[in-house]
Amino acid sequence: EELVSVLTSVEPIRVPAGTAAVTEGEPGDSLFLVVQGTLAVTTRDASGTDVEIGRLNPGDFFGEVALLTQKPRTATVTAAIDSELLRLGAETVTELRRRHPDIDASLKEFHRRRAEQTVEALLERRRSGA
Repeated sequence: EELVSVLTSVEPIRVPAGTAAVTEGEPGDSLFLVVQGTLAVTTRDASGTDVEIGRLNPGDFFGEVALLTQKPRTATVTAAIDSELLRLGAETVTELRRRHPDIDASLKEFHRRRAEQTVEALLERRRSGA
């Protein structure tokens, strides 16, 4: 019953290659699950240059940072190839968090690990001079 409730609350989205699913700096009111495809995650460095900090594949999710912090999106996520996503709106995520408090801890831990990986990717880029 609960799974049916969640599935009826998600919105399938197709993202053609080269198209941004979310853009750094925009408000974020949803979480996305990658169903099919590959997406590049980029952020702008101090000089305004886009820096790729990761790739997302089926089973990965993104958008949790803006959802948890209610701050603007921290990165741009662009389809490297035609991709399919499931969008969970803030209302759906809030309800899931209410029904399953353990989701909060998992999302926060994932957010912490993702932040560490981002810092490591930026440091590696700087060390390599790229």
